Amino acid sequence: MKQILYLILLLFCFHLSFAVQKPLSKQEIEKLVQEGNQYFREAEFIKSLKTLKTALIQAENTKEYALASMASNRIARNFEEVSEENNALFFFKKALVFAEKANNISLKITVYINLGNLLTLSKKSNFEKGIRYMLLAQELCLQEKDIETAVTVNMNLAWTYFNINKFEKGYPYLVYVNKNFEKFGEKKFFITVKMLNGMYFSFINENEKANEQFLAGVNHNLDQDAVLREEKQELYLNYSKFLSKRGDFENAYSNLLKHNQISEKLFNEKKLVTANLSGLNLMVESYKNDLHSAEIEKESQSKLLSFSNNVIYVFSGLLFVLALLLIVIFFSNQKNIKINNTLIANNEQLEIAIQKADQANKIKSQFVATITHELRTPLYGVIGITDLIFDEYKQIIDSKPLEALRFSARYLLALINDVLQISKMEAVEMTLENKIFNLRKEVNSVKNALDIIASNKHVSLQIDIDDSIPECIVGDQIRLSQVLMNLLSNALKFTAKGKVLLSMSVNKMVDKHVFINFIVKDTGIGISEENQKTIFDKFTQINEDQGNYQGTGLGLSIVKKIIDLFGSEIYLESQMGVGSTFSFTIGFDIAQGIQADLLPISYLFLQGMKVLVVEDNKINQLVSKKIIEQKGMCCQIVSSGQEAIFLLKNESFDIILMDINMTIMNGFETTIALRNLKIDTPVIALTAYSKAQIELDAIAAGINAVIEKPFEPQQLFELIAKHIVVNNE
Repeated sequence: MKQILYLILLLFCFHLSFAVQKPLSKQEIEKLVQEGNQYFREAEFIKSLKTLKTALIQAENTKEYALASMASNRIARNFEEVSEENNALFFFKKALVFAEKANNISLKITVYINLGNLLTLSKKSNFEKGIRYMLLAQELCLQEKDIETAVTVNMNLAWTYFNINKFEKGYPYLVYVNKNFEKFGEKKFFITVKMLNGMYFSFINENEKANEQFLAGVNHNLDQDAVLREEKQELYLNYSKFLSKRGDFENAYSNLLKHNQISEKLFNEKKLVTANLSGLNLMVESYKNDLHSAEIEKESQSKLLSFSNNVIYVFSGLLFVLALLLIVIFFSNQKNIKINNTLIANNEQLEIAIQKADQANKIKSQFVATITHELRTPLYGVIGITDLIFDEYKQIIDSKPLEALRFSARYLLALINDVLQISKMEAVEMTLENKIFNLRKEVNSVKNALDIIASNKHVSLQIDIDDSIPECIVGDQIRLSQVLMNLLSNALKFTAKGKVLLSMSVNKMVDKHVFINFIVKDTGIGISEENQKTIFDKFTQINEDQGNYQGTGLGLSIVKKIIDLFGSEIYLESQMGVGSTFSFTIGFDIAQGIQADLLPISYLFLQGMKVLVVEDNKINQLVSKKIIEQKGMCCQIVSSGQEAIFLLKNESFDIILMDINMTIMNGFETTIALRNLKIDTPVIALTAYSKAQIELDAIAAGINAVIEKPFEPQQLFELIAKHIVVNNE
């Protein structure tokens, strides 16, 4: 019977394999995209469009979204070249949708740049929206550390502002290009960079420098690519304007003639395509028709799949009957019945035990959720107000006590999170983040936070950092600070006199990686050999005769877990009455030539945006309002969901920041009420609950995003910028 069933299933699957039309492979689609790109470079726009249309349909049907984005982007560039701006805009937006589905940041950057250029330079220009797309591309370059593309984005921003005579706004972007072009810039843009420098020097009346820059571009060897010829065309035109301004009309006329020659040549090339413009428009309709045909084919395949499911249900029923037959045979044997009864009894006991464990876990989860909320809410106020003091009172920015307060508050937040998750450590729920940070500055922050303890105990706290250690490295600075804070505070706790020393030295350097030795040494009471075996276990404290030392017993357990995450081990050497030495080695990436402020972050388009904060905690209201107004946004506060609903019936806002835990009407209920009123303003939930706890409820309520308190202002600005741009599409 089994063999017959297997044979029927194999024949059925064999039939299905021929019932569905075989799509093109990924390699075949890639080849079509490459051919379409080559036709585009050769100005064969009709051939390019036909090839790319096939690639787009196939890529979309096979869910190869990255290839679909490439094909759609190049189709848009074809339409842009022949001044079909509406069709170009349509396919650029399609390319952006596919890039989002592919989660491909590089493709998103490319499309943002193309959209920015189209909207700022076309006949139906939308300058502000075009600038926003360019700034989004710039921010993604920062996120990906893509300096080469960032140079191109900044060049386009400078050129855009220069074209409308806003040289002051465009100049910072040109400075960035000049700083990075030689090392990171694409050489084909050399003449454009020289032209922009010539335009700026002409604007500030430094004519000799302007002439030098223009001539460098004019005399540069030029590839005959059509796009580069258009840049040369712009160079001749701007150089002619400059010469005319100086009164050198003969050379001005000569350069204007060269501009006109290129213009005429490009016009004649594009004129050959003009006769086929109707064909290009038909291409768009053909694409839409092909999409409709693809949907019909999918529906047909769905019906076929439904039929196959019905067959599978029949087979499943047959298998179920066979299973019943086996059970009857099984129960016919008395010995097996007895074994089965024993198993049932054991299963019942196991079920009871599972129910009790589930109940205990629910109680524990509820407790953890409550504690998390109650601790994070006041910490949001402490951290936020401390940051505001730093921002508003610059005269005390070097205050060590204030720096220690801010560092300790942030460290306390990380410690609270670790204590609440200590029972889940074996599940590897802790993860590391990779960010650029200054190691010396971070270590000094740890020292400043502990100086008061050391001073009170009359113990010397010393830091020794090897000069060969790079200034900026890439890693998880918070977790590293936790390790150092725990080890140093532990050393101070058990040291009554003498000193505590943190020394750091280079173990080795491999390519762009540095391995750093960390040694924490004290002159304290020491740890016995017996206690050394368990010192890194949870809730373990040494119990020596020298005194009573209080604590949670979690510090060294957390240290070991974090060092394990770094892929390293911690070693202990100790002698009673002499002191202890903890040592470990961690590898970091070297942030070569990259500073934290390498790319200019711009949120200029957020200025003037209206933000509504729905929050019932007065301190949190103050902190949120200050953070928002720092970026030039307009902030209005309401203390309840009812007030928010009443206000939004009569006034509109660009974004809503919603607290979840409010009395009478919580954040979920308020958002549901707003959506029922057809108010589609983006809502970002600011909550002290864990994001994982409320994310499903937030989605169901119509909330667009969730951010946990306390948070870095940068995180909030990124979310606001993202949802304002998406909402304005």
